[in-house]
Amino acid sequence: MYMHRYSHNQGGYIALIAVLIIVAVTLAIGLALNLLGIGETQAGYEKQLSVQSFTIADSCMHEAYIRLRADSAYAGGSLNVGQGSCSITVTADGPNRTIRAASDIQGVQRKIESAITLSGTSVKLISWQEVSL
Repeated sequence: MYMHRYSHNQGGYIALIAVLIIVAVTLAIGLALNLLGIGETQAGYEKQLSVQSFTIADSCMHEAYIRLRADSAYAGGSLNVGQGSCSITVTADGPNRTIRAASDIQGVQRKIESAITLSGTSVKLISWQEVSL
């Protein structure tokens, strides 16, 4: 009489372990790709805020030009523009003015500096550049 109660066939266990390893590797790759996607999304959002902050600083610079045409003694101030804000400072040296417009939107800051010459109600642009904070 032949009684074989237990089979020592290991093929099923090896296949199960192989499937588990493949699933673990696939999950690890998926998680890594997901984290990369989150990082790219964050970088894109910060770039968008930077562009908005630059636009606010540029708008404030133009506002300073308009105010200086109306009042050559204008010395600057603070403005709220959209969701951000900016500060304008004007330094006078005779008919020459140096204007600095610094903006902030959700902690992202940009700064523009400009030199102009006033002659009556006209504004002559000498230089315009973005400067580091």
